[in-house]
Amino acid sequence: MQAVFGDSPAINQLQQLLKACAGSDASVLVQGETGTGKEVVCWELHKRSNRADFPFVALNCAAIPVALLESELFGYRKGAYTGATTDRKGRLELAHRGTLMLDEIGDMPLELQAKLLRFLEDRMVEPLGGNGEGTQVDVRVLAATHKDLNLLVSEGKFREDLFYRLNVVPLQVPALRERQQELPMFCRHFARLHAKGKPEISFTQRSLEIFSLYRWPGNVRELSNLVMRLTVLFPGQQIDLLQVPSSLLGPGLKQTLTDHGGASYTEPSGPVEFLPSSDLNVLDFFDAEQFTESDLQEPIPAKDLVEWVSEHLKQAVVLPEGGLQAKEMLEKFEKGLIYAALRQAANNTQASKLLGMERTTFIQKLTRYGIDPKAVK
Repeated sequence: MQAVFGDSPAINQLQQLLKACAGSDASVLVQGETGTGKEVVCWELHKRSNRADFPFVALNCAAIPVALLESELFGYRKGAYTGATTDRKGRLELAHRGTLMLDEIGDMPLELQAKLLRFLEDRMVEPLGGNGEGTQVDVRVLAATHKDLNLLVSEGKFREDLFYRLNVVPLQVPALRERQQELPMFCRHFARLHAKGKPEISFTQRSLEIFSLYRWPGNVRELSNLVMRLTVLFPGQQIDLLQVPSSLLGPGLKQTLTDHGGASYTEPSGPVEFLPSSDLNVLDFFDAEQFTESDLQEPIPAKDLVEWVSEHLKQAVVLPEGGLQAKEMLEKFEKGLIYAALRQAANNTQASKLLGMERTTFIQKLTRYGIDPKAVK
């Protein structure tokens, strides 16, 4: 996981607070907009603490159905409900002697808030079906949210006593628009991160100026995803945003280009050509790892991406001097599409339908490419 970095006044203040409270076991409430890096802050607290050698366990309260959230947090005993065939520890027990991060704590149901409050008071974990039996757990609890908990308390949607229990040390993660001077540093960082040892992309000065005018509603995550997207499609090249198709930028950044790019911005009508890189390889377009790791804020429709890459290959990509195996290239692309289908679908049957394949054919391809569907999830 990445570290907290930067040199803006807001980040310097955050770094000072991290240093001051990292060695404590006090509960910390990390607040900030979506995509600002709240989990990174929690990881940094854990890494700097006396618990660094023990587990760091995260639970997203908004990502798990309400009916399952209690069992995920507290665990269950065999026979607690239909399908509970064995005992299972919850996240609290799994984080014993370490740190538990409760992400999106503002989405936790009121009834479960009461049980969490009781745990914070006595540090006893009582699993579902435990018949009053509890386990003493030593864990530091960090909570994070993009919501205004004070407002939720006033509306009766969040327990006031739990809020005070969690808000011992409040930390505010600044939005990216409050860290404009750090944008060039972030661009270089993500270009290096997503290049994975291959040639890195860079940005023209006017592209960086456009970035500084955009409000970045998705914050650091949105910028990271954009740099990854451009790294996949234009490896090793210098990017001029005024020459990038708007479908690859998203509506918000497109509007900023329209408003501030002036007459110099027109929608590209054909394949885009930036400053070439001698290391540009056609196979980079079909790297399954590159295509599947992104948690895109504004995903590109598969059909649009395939058609655009096809046009780009016709005119803007140089084939290796020694030639290539078209079959290998197509297999890599097919593998990337299989990863995409597995992430989007609930099971193999649905994934095969998304790709227009028979289920048996899909299973054969999973075996052929060595893809474990559980690992993709």
